[in-house]
Amino acid sequence: MSTELTTTTPMELIAQQLERGTSVDQLTKLFDLQERWEKQEAAKKFAAAITKFQQLCPPVEKTKPVTNKAGAVMYHFADYADLLKTIQPILTECEIVPTFNFIKIDGQNNAVCRIRVGTHVEETTVPVAVPDILNTNECQRLGGMTQYGKRYSIIAALNIRVIGEDTDATDQDENLSREECKVVQDLMDEITFMEGRPFEVQPFVNWLREGATKVGEIPKSQFALAITELNKIRKDVSKPKKVR
Repeated sequence: MSTELTTTTPMELIAQQLERGTSVDQLTKLFDLQERWEKQEAAKKFAAAITKFQQLCPPVEKTKPVTNKAGAVMYHFADYADLLKTIQPILTECEIVPTFNFIKIDGQNNAVCRIRVGTHVEETTVPVAVPDILNTNECQRLGGMTQYGKRYSIIAALNIRVIGEDTDATDQDENLSREECKVVQDLMDEITFMEGRPFEVQPFVNWLREGATKVGEIPKSQFALAITELNKIRKDVSKPKKVR
């Protein structure tokens, strides 16, 4: 005797009920069940695609140098083109489609990375600032913010590892820039507002760099991780509290 189990989908149940001449009320309930079932299946497909991506995606190496006025290399970074070169084939294989949007919340610029797999979409929001770039106009500075936002929001959304040591950098050069500090601080301030109590800065920055006590001492190499973790905290504190 066969012990194989078969699964009947809500749509199959609907077809069966239509043949039997079921009531409109019962059909409505079945269609609601079908909608919930499709959302659950889409969420499962999304989770499987993200898991596969993280298994296949290699670290992205920092190759673009940033120099000071004297021409000395302070550090390297991975720009958006470097990221795409590495991750686009894997995104395609995993059927992951990223898109971006830029919105203002309470006067703060934010980059939103929307990750879509099939019909399921999840968003990651990263606060961004218009950078101070010498000898550039406003459009060029906005372009810099856009590239910056796309780069860091997709790194946070997909937990992409970025590797590569800064070269010929002083201790100050190795830390977050003023714009990056503002992004981190804005997230901390938002969590403080949502949670109703001060964000514990010292333990958080010490976790990113042993001995650090303030945001400005976070190393550049830990910026994406800091944003990822702060977004997780923000998402957790934004969930409705259960009343016992």
